Amino acid sequence: MLITRHLSRSLRCRYELSRESVGRLPDSIDLRDFVMAIEKRQGAAGACPHNGMLLLQHEQDRYETYRSLTPWRHDTELDCICVFDAELISAIFRSDAFHVIDYRAAYQRIMERTGIELGAILNALSHIPLANEGGAHKQLRNDIAAVLGVGLRMHRTEITDAVGAAVAKAFRPGRRVDLVDDVFVPAYKAVFGLVFGIDHARIETDPMISQIFDRTISLNRRKKMQSAITALGASLDRHSEEGAIDRNLAVALTILGHDAMIGSLSLSAWHVFRSNDGAMSSGIEFPDLLPATSVPYIERVAAAETTVGDLTVDKGQRVRLYMDAASGRAADGDDPDLFFGRGRHLCLGKPITLGVWQAFKSAVATLDRPIFAEELNVRSKDYVFTYPEHAWIRIAD
Repeated sequence: MLITRHLSRSLRCRYELSRESVGRLPDSIDLRDFVMAIEKRQGAAGACPHNGMLLLQHEQDRYETYRSLTPWRHDTELDCICVFDAELISAIFRSDAFHVIDYRAAYQRIMERTGIELGAILNALSHIPLANEGGAHKQLRNDIAAVLGVGLRMHRTEITDAVGAAVAKAFRPGRRVDLVDDVFVPAYKAVFGLVFGIDHARIETDPMISQIFDRTISLNRRKKMQSAITALGASLDRHSEEGAIDRNLAVALTILGHDAMIGSLSLSAWHVFRSNDGAMSSGIEFPDLLPATSVPYIERVAAAETTVGDLTVDKGQRVRLYMDAASGRAADGDDPDLFFGRGRHLCLGKPITLGVWQAFKSAVATLDRPIFAEELNVRSKDYVFTYPEHAWIRIAD
C-alpha cells in the first residue's frame, strides 16, 4: 500500500521531514518499510535520528575518536564526508568550490509540502551570511561588519567594563558560579545592547532560534522556531532605541551570536579553570585564543567535483568540517583560531568575541582566590551546537 494514502497528517509530516532532513526515501514506499525507516532514523517515538557520528561532539572521549578518524571519513548515516584534519578544513574553507548549505531551499520545500508557515525562518536566513552565497553574501557581510566594527570601536571601554562588572558580581568568595548564566549571558546582553542600540535585557531570546541550521529537527520544533523568531522580531521592535541597527540584521546576529558566543566563551573559561583546578585566579595563564568552541562543525557542499589534498569530492556532496577537533589538539600544533573559520566566511564576530575574552581574562587576573572547576552540563538533543546549559565553578572562601 502507498504511504501517501494511509498515513495520518502527523505521520505524513514526519515522512516529509525524514525525506528532507534525514535520509533519501522514495516518493511511494510500503508502509511497513516506512515505519522501519522512521524507527531506524528517528526512533519509534519520533525522536531525532541517532547514530555514532550525530552526537559525537558531545562525547567526553571525542578527541580520541577524532584522532582515529583523521584526516577524514565518509559516514553513511549522515550521508556526508566528515573532515577532522585542520589543514584540510582550512583548505576547504578557502576553496571557492565549496558553498554554504542552501537552508532556505530546504525550509521552502518543507513549507510547500506541509502547508506550515515558516516565513519568519526564511526571512531570517535571507539575512544570515552563513546561509548565502555570491552578491547577497558579500553585501550582508559588509553590512554586518560595519555594524560590529563601529560598535566595537565606539564601545570598547564600556564592553570591558560590562564584562568586569559581571565577573566582580559573580566571583565572590565561597560562591558557586555558573559561567553561563552568571557571567557570559549578562556580558552578551550588555555587549549586544551597546552594539545594536537596543535594551537587550528586555529582548525575548528563545534558545530554539539557534537550531535553525539543524537539518534533523521535527516539524513541531520547526513550528516553535518560527514562533520564536517572530517573537524575537516583535521584541526588537518594541525595545529598539533611536539609531538602532536594522531589525533584520539584529535578528540574524542574535541567531548567529547567542549560542556561538556565549557557549564558546563559557566552555573556554571552564576548560581553563579545569586545567588549573584549585589554582589562584591571579596566577592562571589564559590563552590569547579560545581553547574550546560551542560550534563543533560547519557544513559545506561541493559546487563542482573537486580535489583538496587527497580528498576528492563529487558535485553535490556535503562535507562536515569538525573545527572542534582542534580543541583537543592545540598542544599538538592545531590552531584553535580555526574555530572562527577561514576565507570569505571568516566569522564576523571574532573581534568582539576575543574582546570579551580579553576583558574576562583581565577581570579574573585582579582576583586572588583559588578557583575549582565543577560540573559541565551540555544541552541535550542539540545536533548543531555544543552549548553548556551550565558550567559550574567554585570560588574558594
